[in-house]
Amino acid sequence: MIHIIPPTLFFVLSLIGTYVLFKILKSKATINERKKLIRGALAGFLILFVSLTQSFYFLFLHDSISITEYSKRIEEYERRIREIKETWEPQVWTVSGYIIKENSTAAEQINVNYFPPSPGINYYPVQRRFHLYNVKICKADQWPTVQFTCEGYYPEDYQISPGTADINEKYKSIKLKNEIRLTKIN
Repeated sequence: MIHIIPPTLFFVLSLIGTYVLFKILKSKATINERKKLIRGALAGFLILFVSLTQSFYFLFLHDSISITEYSKRIEEYERRIREIKETWEPQVWTVSGYIIKENSTAAEQINVNYFPPSPGINYYPVQRRFHLYNVKICKADQWPTVQFTCEGYYPEDYQISPGTADINEKYKSIKLKNEIRLTKIN
């Protein structure tokens, strides 16, 4: 079907062009080829039809690639665009791990932030598993850094990477491999 469309389209465009040129603009045309003489609107129609057809085939098929091959190329470009879009659009992830405070069993609150920032500061009890929900991460950006702070303790930063965390692309979850140990300020 796709092979029928260009010739049909060129035929219709040539008819319209011929009508405009010879009926409205009162043009004249002559083709004198190998002892054959064609004049008037028929000559104009043939010139337009051949010009449109040759232009199309030169532009799109001059390298002997079929329309099917062009369709495959377009599909490949669309796939690449989707991949790029997924890479740059933020996705919602869950980050989890364990926090342990040195020389403490008290259930004080710990401030957990991540950078690049996403809305919200989350507080979690000590010596507990923490979960950061709705962490927005772009694949194009670097993996976030999680920062843990608690009054009376040195802040601790944890850079997430494939080496420091179990990253599950399918479920959009990140589990820190190492426990976070906060050191008490003396």
